[in-house]
Amino acid sequence: MSIHAFVTDTTVPTNGSPSDSLARPQRRIVHLCTRFAKGGSEQRLKDMIAALPHDEHIVIIGRDSDLAGAIDKLPQARVIKEPALLRSINPLRDPLALVHLRRHIKDLKCDIVVTHQSKAGVLGRLAARAAGAPPVVHSLSMADFGPGYGVIENRLFRLLERVLAKWTSAYAVVGSDLANRFGQIGVPRERMTIIRSAARLPRTGTSRSELRKNVATKYGLSPDRPWILYVGSLDQRKNVLDLPIMLQQVLQLSTGSAPMLIVAGAGPQEGELRSLVEKIGVQDDCRLLGYVADPGDLFLTTDAVVLLSRAEGLPQVLVQAAAAGTPFVSTDIDGADELLEMGASGSVVEMGDIVGAARALLPYLRWPAKKNAARIDLSSWNPVRVRADYRELFTAVLNPPKPEKNHGFVVAIVGSDGAGKSTLANAIADNRQHFDGTPVVRMYLGAENGPASMVRRPMMWAKRTVLSKTIRTNVRRDSTDPRRAGNTEHSANLRRRSLELARPIWALALAREKRSKLRRMQRSRADGALVISDRFPQVQYPGTTDGPVLDAWITSDQRWRRSLSRWERHPYELADAFQPDLVIRLRISQDTASARRPEHDPQQLLARRLVVDELEFERSRFGIVDLDADQPFDAVLDEALNVISDRMTHTKPGPA
Repeated sequence: MSIHAFVTDTTVPTNGSPSDSLARPQRRIVHLCTRFAKGGSEQRLKDMIAALPHDEHIVIIGRDSDLAGAIDKLPQARVIKEPALLRSINPLRDPLALVHLRRHIKDLKCDIVVTHQSKAGVLGRLAARAAGAPPVVHSLSMADFGPGYGVIENRLFRLLERVLAKWTSAYAVVGSDLANRFGQIGVPRERMTIIRSAARLPRTGTSRSELRKNVATKYGLSPDRPWILYVGSLDQRKNVLDLPIMLQQVLQLSTGSAPMLIVAGAGPQEGELRSLVEKIGVQDDCRLLGYVADPGDLFLTTDAVVLLSRAEGLPQVLVQAAAAGTPFVSTDIDGADELLEMGASGSVVEMGDIVGAARALLPYLRWPAKKNAARIDLSSWNPVRVRADYRELFTAVLNPPKPEKNHGFVVAIVGSDGAGKSTLANAIADNRQHFDGTPVVRMYLGAENGPASMVRRPMMWAKRTVLSKTIRTNVRRDSTDPRRAGNTEHSANLRRRSLELARPIWALALAREKRSKLRRMQRSRADGALVISDRFPQVQYPGTTDGPVLDAWITSDQRWRRSLSRWERHPYELADAFQPDLVIRLRISQDTASARRPEHDPQQLLARRLVVDELEFERSRFGIVDLDADQPFDAVLDEALNVISDRMTHTKPGPA
C-alpha cells in the first residue's frame, strides 16, 4: 500500500496580502509533531509559524492528534496526519513511521525540518538524515529523561539525544534549566538558543478584592477562604491524582479558614480525579472547573499556585503565576528554580513529597501576598520578542556564516635509504608546540615497513616470514648438501615465480592505500592541519623510490595488464597534481648511507640516491629545501622545524 493511503492532506491558503507574499522568496518548512493538543509544544509551533508568515509551513502530526483542532489552530499551515506516528513506543509502527517521515521530507523538498516533542524529535531527525540531511531544528519544551523517568527511559533517551545531536543544526530551548540538562549529556551548548513560549500573561492593576468577588461569583467559590490554584492538563505526567491528597494534608495542617483547591483543566484523568475527591471526602473543598480558556483572573485572585508534575521544561503556569505576583509551590522540575532565581516568589519541594508541598503552601495561605506588578523581567515571553528570536534563529540556520578559510600546510620528507626520513617525520610531529597550536597529522606514504593498510599487512607478514624462511632454508640446504646442489636453481626459480605472482597484488593494494591516504591528506589540509608526509608518491621514476610498480605493463600486449597498470598509476598522478607545499629533501653521502644501511647493496643505494637528487616538484608552493643528513640529527631537526615555521607564516592571512 502506498504511503498516500495513510495520509490525510488538508490545505488552507496562507493569509496575507499579495504584496506580503512577494516580500521575499518563500521557503518550505516542515514541522513534525507527535501529538497536537493543548500544550506548551503546540504553543511553540504556533509561535514559529507566526514568526515566519511569508514561508510555507507544512505540519505533520501523529495519529493521536486532533486533526480538526490542528487545522483550526494553524490556519496558515498545511496539515498532514501520519497514522503510523504514535506517541508511545511501538516496535512495529515506529519503523513504518520512520519510512513514511523520510518519504514526506524527501518528496516535499523542504528547506528545513523542525521537530517537536520527544518521539517526533527522534524519528524526525533520523528521517531527515536518511532523506538527505536538510537542516534540522529541534524544539525543546521538555526533557525526555531525568528524575521523573524510569531507568530504561533515562538510558535510552540520553543515548539517543547524544547521537542525534550530531545531526541537529540548532535547538530552540524554552529555558536555561532545560538547556543545562541537555548540555550535561553532551549536547553542544553553542547550538542551543533560549527562546520562550509566547504567553498571554495576566494583567495587573485591577482591584484585587473586586476582581476576586467577580471570580468567586462566576465559578461558585467562597471569597473568604484561601484559594489554591492548579491550572493544566489532567494527566499522569502532571500527577493530578496527588492534588486531593495534598489538599487533605493542607486542611489538616491549617489553623484558620479552610483553604479551597481550584482545578482549571481537562484531560484523561478527569474522571479518576473526581472519584478520588469524593472518596477522600474533600468535595466541598475542591472545585473542578474544566478547561478554562483564559485563566488570567484566576492567577490574579488566588493565594497560591501548585504544580506537582514529574517532568516539565519551563511551565507556563509558573510564568503566569510570577506575572500575577502570586507565589507558587512546585516539585523540583526544570524551570522552577530558574524563575525563583529571576525573582519570582515561591518554593520548590522534592518530587513526590506531597506532605512537603502542603507544608510549603501554608505560609502563603496564612499571609496572602500583596498583589502588585510582576517583580521579575518577563519581556522574553512577549510574543513580539519571541517571534523576533525565532526569525533570528531560522536565519542563522538557513544562512550560516561562511567558515573562515583554513590554511593547512603539507610537508613531504624525501630522501634515499638511511637518510632518516621516518625519524625526522616522527620528531617533527612530536614538536607540536613549535607550530602555535596548529594540529599536526603525520602520514606515511611509502611502500615498506611503515603503517600499512589491512590488505597489505598479511602480505608483509608473508614476505617477512613464510616466503623468506622457505627461501633461506632451501638455500642453506643447497649450499651444505652436495647431493642437493641442483636445488639452488630450483629455489631461485621458486622465489622469482612467487615474486612475480605477488608483485601485482602488492602494487594494487599499495595504490589503493596511497589513494586513501592522499584523500585523507587533502581533508586534513582543508581543515587547517600541518601534514607531515613521510615520503611522497612520484611518477617521474617508475619502479623505484615510491614510484608506480607496474608501469612497464602500460605497453603490454595484454589488455588486462594495461588496465591494471593505468589503475595503479592513478594515485601517483593524483599525488603529482596535489603536490606538497614544501618538500624537505635529505641529502646523504654514499659513505654515510652505507654505514647506516650495511645490509643494502651499495649499488642500489647509489642508484636511489641519484633518483632522489633528480626528483622535481615544480608545483610545490615553496619548492624543495635540501638539508644535509650527514650532520647530527638534532641539527637536522632544528633546521627542519625552522624551515617549516618560516614557510607556514607566509600562508597565514595578515591583519585586516
